[in-house]
Amino acid sequence: MAQQTSDSEARNVYKISSQLKALSMVYPVTSKLFSIKLIESRMKHMDSKTRLRAIRVINCIQTGKPYRL
Repeated sequence: MAQQTSDSEARNVYKISSQLKALSMVYPVTSKLFSIKLIESRMKHMDSKTRLRAIRVINCIQTGKPYRL
């Protein structure tokens, strides 16, 4: 039997961050440049290992080559 959800649970949906709103005004969200700029804007909060991985992902987006470990 399916469990019913209350109105307050149904309203608990994803809220778009201000960072995403600002970027989506400048770049189309389906573009590669949007993805690159989003990763770059979040790099200041990453540790060194994650930052290196993000740089490799940006490189893959730009070149179209697959990410290799």
